Amino acid sequence: MTSEEISTRERIFRATLEMIREGKDAHEITTRQIGDRAGVNPSLVNYHFQSKENLIGQVVGTMMGEIIGQHQRSDATETDPEARLREILLATADAAFEFYNMSKIAIAGELKEGCRNS
Repeated sequence: MTSEEISTRERIFRATLEMIREGKDAHEITTRQIGDRAGVNPSLVNYHFQSKENLIGQVVGTMMGEIIGQHQRSDATETDPEARLREILLATADAAFEFYNMSKIAIAGELKEGCRNS
């Protein structure tokens, strides 16, 4: 990939991230809207991400990772593996309920792909 392709890919990713953070329904976002926001031809969304759904899945996955990281409980420094796992699961569940729309997309993607990240 050239630096221009990376830049285009990054602009598309960031434009989608901004739209979702603004509260736009991910299912109603179009490739044209993404292209307009990123300042690129809408066909480049599919070129770089194979589909709008893949792009949104990657964006939501990134957002969920950030959210879960922010929701780590303060006592998550437990050295007991069982207690640590419990804290991670609780933080994940808290984030899933708080950000239901994003969670729904992330979980659907996980189920389609065989739960690789789970």
